[in-house]
Amino acid sequence: MNLTGGLCDRIVLQRDGDGFADARFEGATAASGAVEARVLCDGAVVEGFEWIEVGRAANGRFAGRLQGLRAGGPYEITLRIRHQGEVATTCAVRDVLVGDVWLLGGQSQMQGAGFFSEDSRLEPHPHVRAQYMDDQWDVAREPLHNMEVAVDPVHALIDGGPPTCEPFRQQGPGFSFGLDMQRRAGVPQGLIPCAHSGTSMQQWDPAEVELGGASLFGAMIRRLRHAGGRVKGVIWAQGESDATAECAPHYGARMRAFIEAVRRHAGDPGLPFVMAQIARSGDAGEDRAAWNSIQEQQRRLGDEIHRCALVPTIDLELDDTIHYGGAAQVRLGRRLADAAWSLTGDDQTPRPIRLAKVTLQSNPWRELAVFDVQFHNVVGRLVAGSRPEGFAVLDASGRPLPSLYRTRLHGDRVHLLLYHPARESGSLRPPKPSNLSVASWPMGIQASAPFPASRRTAGTSPARSPAHSRHLASPGRRSGRATRSGPGRRRWPARCRRRTRPGPSGCRSRRWRCAAGAAVPVPRPWGFPFL
Repeated sequence: MNLTGGLCDRIVLQRDGDGFADARFEGATAASGAVEARVLCDGAVVEGFEWIEVGRAANGRFAGRLQGLRAGGPYEITLRIRHQGEVATTCAVRDVLVGDVWLLGGQSQMQGAGFFSEDSRLEPHPHVRAQYMDDQWDVAREPLHNMEVAVDPVHALIDGGPPTCEPFRQQGPGFSFGLDMQRRAGVPQGLIPCAHSGTSMQQWDPAEVELGGASLFGAMIRRLRHAGGRVKGVIWAQGESDATAECAPHYGARMRAFIEAVRRHAGDPGLPFVMAQIARSGDAGEDRAAWNSIQEQQRRLGDEIHRCALVPTIDLELDDTIHYGGAAQVRLGRRLADAAWSLTGDDQTPRPIRLAKVTLQSNPWRELAVFDVQFHNVVGRLVAGSRPEGFAVLDASGRPLPSLYRTRLHGDRVHLLLYHPARESGSLRPPKPSNLSVASWPMGIQASAPFPASRRTAGTSPARSPAHSRHLASPGRRSGRATRSGPGRRRWPARCRRRTRPGPSGCRSRRWRCAAGAAVPVPRPWGFPFL
């Protein structure tokens, strides 16, 4: 008996919803008859697994299905073929675990491009294992993608020869992810690395599945079947190679087709899919519009596809103009675990931070426009270790405006203050919402779970407050300081002084008097007390 898929030494079998293994296996044999199995754990026979029939052998092949092994292990599984009461042949696999198995796919960020450092080196765990590129299972350790021994020819075809890796630059997020998921779930974790550096979604085309190991998608599905055909979910880090004017418009459609195809081949229409959003780029030659388009399409995929989560990476430190550093890869792995656990584990675990909405508020008399960017799933509040930065405001053609002068954090919101003169025919008018949008590469802004970058067209302008509503600001002293009913204080320009007089219905209308002496009317607040 020669096993060719589904069972091997040190494998992790995927458990079902009740916590038991349900694995299919196959192989080659010259014998025929019933396939029987016996399972041992700690030297004792597992109850209900004393030479039970699990499959059949005929025509040079055998296949079977092993069900009912409880999550945990390690188990020793012995198979035999009985024909007319006689044992024809046997084989055994040892150190088998039952838990959760994950596919790891994408390009260089998943394959591992971070430099190893003291802060990024993690100790292996005997219950976190990997199916390495040579199809052999073992305890997981970096690098997971040992490309030099890959059995699938696609990796050599892409590289134009045997794949090679830099020995000190192979840190990826998968190992950290596996360790964190084992800690959370309390069951063994199996990792199936399938990524390849520098690949686009066109190269991951599901239509090439029939090519098997000669295509990226075919190689992933072959490795899935070799591991028993069932997994807990997919973690994915890819998109940089699609950030071009030619590829970016098709990215969303290709990702949808890819996710649907993976779920179909895994036999689970709701298979959890966790993506890492592409980070910022320090390469001046990159197409920034296409780069931001990929970020936005990924954000929308995380919102619109069932059981799909997006993990932000915009704040992670880089080892070059694109790739995350070793310590950042460890952090990314833990964020992927957070998102995966929110989809598969504790229902109380918050989902990753995501953009809720962007609205535009204008104060034409002060020549200001304010974007109110609100996020969902913020644990606590948004904070920054230093001055928050990284946002940009784009005009209708996608070019950044230089007039964004301040970024403020307020709970789960980011306020972008924009100087926006809009003089038309001697009067001041607010900017049109359809002519502005927000792009972001936010740096150092975090909560318990950081938020994805976004590019979104601004919403509608806010309505004015009622004519006689209570003002948010109360009259201040002549020194130029004003107070308001809420927290925080406001300082008026030093060159101006403020006069107040009673207005209709007892409220106070306000006027500024500039140094030149000209009185300029100031409207009542439009609902942004943060100005």
